[in-house]
Amino acid sequence: MTEPTRVLSIEDEATVRRSILAYLEDSGFEVLEADNGRKGLEIFDQQHPDVVLCDLRMPELDGLSVLARIAQSAPETPILIVSGTGDMGDAIEALKLGAWDYITKPIQDMAVLEHAINKSLERARLIRENREYREHLETSLRKLEEDEAAARRIQFQLLPDVDAVMHGYAFSRYLRPSTFLSGDFLDYFRIDEHRVGFYIADVSGHGVSSAFVTVLLKTTMTNLLERFRRGETDILLHPDQVLKHINDDIVARQFGKYLTMFYSVIDRRDNALSYSNGGQFPPPILRTDSELRFLEQKSLPVGLFPHATFACARETLPDRFALLKVSDGVLEILPHERLQEKQAFLLSQMREHGVQLSDLVLALGLEATPTPLDDVTLMLVKKEN
Repeated sequence: MTEPTRVLSIEDEATVRRSILAYLEDSGFEVLEADNGRKGLEIFDQQHPDVVLCDLRMPELDGLSVLARIAQSAPETPILIVSGTGDMGDAIEALKLGAWDYITKPIQDMAVLEHAINKSLERARLIRENREYREHLETSLRKLEEDEAAARRIQFQLLPDVDAVMHGYAFSRYLRPSTFLSGDFLDYFRIDEHRVGFYIADVSGHGVSSAFVTVLLKTTMTNLLERFRRGETDILLHPDQVLKHINDDIVARQFGKYLTMFYSVIDRRDNALSYSNGGQFPPPILRTDSELRFLEQKSLPVGLFPHATFACARETLPDRFALLKVSDGVLEILPHERLQEKQAFLLSQMREHGVQLSDLVLALGLEATPTPLDDVTLMLVKKEN
């Protein structure tokens, strides 16, 4: 069981302090009390609470002094001013010194206070995760730069099996990096007893920093899968929500990178394909006994725009089909000059060789060329009965 959130209430008015304690304890918080600023700092140093509630007008040490001390020594600890003074100057000064919120007394509805505490805790969690991610990123980048050979092995170990069958759907992949480390990544995985998910992504740029973002992408998707299986969220079942989740995370963490990504879920109960495309080009090619076409969908890249939204499309698949998704590096290798010619050639080769990925790789000449200018990735998903 997780320990309850610890709240330190520094308040010289006993009735106010008792009412805060009673309400927050009923809501599941553990509450520490101090009736003056000096005692509040002593408890803070000894107990390290998760959040601090502090009055401004107190004996021995006023709230602004307490605030300044905590903000300097523990800047990631939320401190909320709870004061009966209506002086706007006090509120502005408190916020300048590092207060996370300012609540006036008397508190008519304690739910307002609880909401402010929870909001500050969520913000603190994001700040902490951002710091940890950055520290992890810096450490990992140094290690990757020190040993790119080991980094390449690690990156390729994260890829799925070259060939896999899940719920009657066959998956296969091909990835050829342009440099020692790849900015392309893909994965396919079983979600539950009915559904499988798969994606292909292309991080901007090349080398160590781009490769590291692919590792973070793998971590994010694995986390979403684990949370789904624990019953915490069903985001993984909604491709547009997955792209939105990743977009917001990358924007917030300011990696200086963005990516294009195609994510899809197939449900075997009705053989339905749900997908969302975040700037991936060319679009996937669907081959059936009766048709051959691109699954066109206009979209934005992932992690480039703060308020980007993504669309979700749905296809009911026949009993026999093949779906090919390639990265734009494939287009760079094809000898044709015009984009329309390259796309037409892709369609023709999918028509002739769309059953075996190895045949497609040979037909497209991917192994016959020198080291490509861009990462080259292909994923083939098929069902034959």
